[in-house]
Parts: sequence; structure tokens; C-alpha cells
Amino acid sequence: GGTVWSDTNSNGIMDSGEPVVPNVKVTLTDDFGKTIGTQMTGTDGKYRFSNLDPTSDPNTYYLTFDSATLPTGTTFTAEHAPGSTHVNDSTPDPQTGKTQRIALVRGTQDLTWNAGVIAGTPGGPGGPGQTGTVSISFGTPTVNDQPADAGPGPSVVPGQPVNIKITVTNTGTEAFTGLGGVTPLGTLTCTPGTAQPGQQATCTITINAQSGAQKLTFNFSVHGVDGQQISKALCVYYTGQAQAQGNGQVTIGNQVMLNGQPVTNGQQINLTAGSTATLTVNVSNTGSAALTHLSATATTGTPTCTASSLAVGQQATCTLTFPVASGASHLTLTIIGQDAAGNSMTATYTVTYTSTAPAAAASSTTASTSTNSATTNSTTSGNGAGNLLAPLTGLLQSTTSHT
Repeated sequence: GGTVWSDTNSNGIMDSGEPVVPNVKVTLTDDFGKTIGTQMTGTDGKYRFSNLDPTSDPNTYYLTFDSATLPTGTTFTAEHAPGSTHVNDSTPDPQTGKTQRIALVRGTQDLTWNAGVIAGTPGGPGGPGQTGTVSISFGTPTVNDQPADAGPGPSVVPGQPVNIKITVTNTGTEAFTGLGGVTPLGTLTCTPGTAQPGQQATCTITINAQSGAQKLTFNFSVHGVDGQQISKALCVYYTGQAQAQGNGQVTIGNQVMLNGQPVTNGQQINLTAGSTATLTVNVSNTGSAALTHLSATATTGTPTCTASSLAVGQQATCTLTFPVASGASHLTLTIIGQDAAGNSMTATYTVTYTSTAPAAAASSTTASTSTNSATTNSTTSGNGAGNLLAPLTGLLQSTTSHT
């Protein structure tokens, strides 16, 4: 007797935890080919022939596992695989399903005539006895979940743990084994350690980061079920770079533009109610560490900035287009950045202004009169629109802070 099991890793060995295969027909014959009996494997994958009446001592038998009763798309795994024992190997010929001669002494039993089942067909892709191909390909490797297939690679802190992940796909026509193992960098763990054609495995390793530009080479060697072996290398890149010391600092420059014209702190500003105005400021990092996550907010409107990070000394431009409110009003533009230490740095710019209603449309006669009296009413022009920067009332204020 014995067990029929699913050899999920295709290594020809009945490993702990591998599932069993029920409803497989097994036939027992004597030395002359006479059928002694048949059995179907149970829900536990086991079969057993009992109460035999031997004609000699020892008596000889053969077992034949019927491949027609195997699950669809499967065949027998390799017979007597390297590293196996009679207790955990697969005993039938992968092509015929028949075992070697079994000699059984009267009064004894042998329940180790097992059969392993794998995906594939005899002589075809995935099946024993094949002339298949062993081939692998790699996905984009990552360092701390960032792409690391080309230099300089992600920046990491020297001495800190670095998590490397590599995906390996079986692009051949037969299963392979041998993924993972000990490398000069540590233990590479691959799940699963074997793969059927088209199946993907994920390999991971954690190392301590080194300083400077690093190029790591991983050599993968895998074995096909028919003994083929291939090797393929993959390079992974990262750069060990110490975190910058000090703090970043957001600073709004002296050149501020409103509707395309320069304005200064304290300047009186008059705008036309109901129109839109555009405020543009230059922002720089005047601190001693880089700034990231640069963004801007405003009490009215949605500002944008030309950069999302600033190295020390680097500049960007932030722009806000807002609707002009009626009467006396103000708005505040806030620029926010974060340094490597996690400090949030802000700078604000406040515009206080008054607005006048737009002049009504006039006839051609009135327009001429308006033109002649422009020196006494600077809020009107030939087209009836207000001067957006007339020096009447209002002021600009700029402040900087950090938390």
C-alpha cells in the first residue's frame, strides 16, 4: 500500500503538508501479469491491498497507478528523486505508472509505495521525461519599496536596515526548484521556493545599508525537474547617504508681483471688485537642510508652486489667482515645507486691499470727456475698467515661521 500525493514543489519528495490525491485507481498484479485486485485511493490519499495469498515466499508483485484517473492536467512526478528515500519518494515510472518489482515476505507489509502527482503531461511541458526548457525572468527589484534596477538607486541611511525585494517568474516550460538560500549578503528567502511554468516567486532579503553608491549582484541558480540547471544574475542599486543636519527654512523673496507688476510691503493697493487678480511670489530655502513636500494654501483661491522640494539655496515660484472682493479686504498666502528632521516650516504673505466698482459703460461722447478728465479720476480708463494697481489704500505684509 501507500499514498498518492500532490507534489506541489515538484521535487519528487513527499514533504510535510503537501496535499493528498483521492480517487486514483491502483492495480496489483503478480509476476505473470495476473490482476490480483484494484483499489481507489481514499479521501486520505491512501490505498491498501490486504489478505494476499502468496504462492511463494517471498512473493513478487507490481503496482500500476492509472494515469487516466489522475486529476485533469496532471501526471506523475519524478521517480526516486535525488535526496529521497523509499519512505518519501514516488515509485511509479512517470511514463507508464508502473512500479518496479516488489518482493514481499509472507507475514509482512510494506506501505511505502507512494506516487507523487504534478501539473503537466508525460513527455510534455511540466511532465517528467520531458525535454523542456528552464528559464527565469526578473521584475523590477526594489529597495524599501522604491525601484532599484538602475543607479544611483534609492537614497538610504547608512547603517539602517534595507529591505530588498526581487520577483522571479518561471518563463520556461517546466517547473524549477532551488530559489533562495545563503548569499554573501545574508539569507535570501523566496516564496515559493519552486515554481511551475508561468508562476511567480517573491524573494526578499534585509541588509544593513553601506555608505556611498552601491551595486549588489544576486546570482540565481535553479534546477528543472529533468536535471537542467541555469544561472542568471540581477543587479540592485542604492546610495547610502547620511541625513542632512540642521533645518530647512522657507523664505519669501522681496520680488512680489501682483497682476504682473511689482509691489512692496506697505504699498497702497486698489483693485476692481469682481475682477480676478494674480499674486506671484518667489520662495527660497534659506536654511541648512533640504525641504520636501513644498505646498501652498490661501484664504481664497488655490495656489500652485513650481517645485515640490527645495535643496538648500534653491528657489521656486508660487502663484495665486483670486477673485477680488468688494470694499476693504485681505487674503493670506501660506507656503509650507518639511525638512528631513520632520520640522514644518512656513512663510506667509498677506495682501490687504480696497476695491472699487467697475465704471459703467459710456457713450462715445462721454468717453471723450472721460479721457480728457483722466488726471482727476485715475480709476477709469478708455475701456471703462479700473486701474488694478492704483496707489490708493492698502498694504502688503510678509512673515516667516517654523514649527
